[in-house]
Amino acid sequence: MYGAITAVKDLALTVRQGEFLTILGPSGSGKSTALILLARFISRSEGDILIGGRSVAAVPSARPRHRVPKLRAIPAPNSPPQFGISPRGVKASERANCVDRILKRVHLKDFGGRMPSQLSGDQQQRVALALALIADPPVLLLDEPLGALDRNLREQMQGEIKSLHKEFGITTVCVTHDQEEALTLSDRVVVMRGGVIEQVDTPEALYDRRRHCSWQTF
Repeated sequence: MYGAITAVKDLALTVRQGEFLTILGPSGSGKSTALILLARFISRSEGDILIGGRSVAAVPSARPRHRVPKLRAIPAPNSPPQFGISPRGVKASERANCVDRILKRVHLKDFGGRMPSQLSGDQQQRVALALALIADPPVLLLDEPLGALDRNLREQMQGEIKSLHKEFGITTVCVTHDQEEALTLSDRVVVMRGGVIEQVDTPEALYDRRRHCSWQTF
């Protein structure tokens, strides 16, 4: 709740391991609130959130592994990861190679020494993905990840995100108001409006019933 406003109500949802689930809705639907509840940026007023069967309340708030790191700078390929993020279970002597592989995978191998201000919008998004992947999170959270990009770059990054998800198999929860993005990326789509879930289905099923679906109106 935000004061007297209930942003999300009676939210009951199971995200399957390895699934790419997108919460789709217009502004004010509660989709971003649902995501930041998962990230523990705000506290829930009731109920619980479980990741791998464990309540997020049991995870120290200083080390929520499921957060997506904020973009600050790019770790150089020949140096250890920056920002307190390091590959889990990797020896210190092997970390540089691990960073190199991740940057190469997101097509930024030769950009390791640059600052964010020297990168284009899609390159900055690739850096954010690299930082998230190297943190080895059990859940990857994406909040309007492609909203700042033009149409051509959005389509390009949609393909990149889908490819990375298939390769790494990380359970992913994304929120967006973009219908095409939701239908393209997702295994399932959750449609929210007014803080409640209206529909949950596969992209194919939602598209087949599009004339009768509420998401067509926003």
